Amino acid sequence: MVTPPLTTAQLREYELGRRAVELLLATLEGEEVPEKVILPTKLVVRQSCGCPSLAVKQSAAGSVTVTSELFETAFVAKRNRFC
Repeated sequence: MVTPPLTTAQLREYELGRRAVELLLATLEGEEVPEKVILPTKLVVRQSCGCPSLAVKQSAAGSVTVTSELFETAFVAKRNRFC
């Protein structure tokens, strides 16, 4: 909901909660627990990293040349390339 869309790390909330409860129960039972636990995450790359959006990449039609050709004429001639 922000511009540009933010790059984030996607956590698995269920796995995070399950692991937290396991560690809490182990601590309450007097077991030794690791000081640090690393859980897998997924990087979700969006525009805040400086990457252009997929829509921008797909809409790039190469270099632009200024001509006196009417837009409608140029569009009809290059329609397949645009689509």
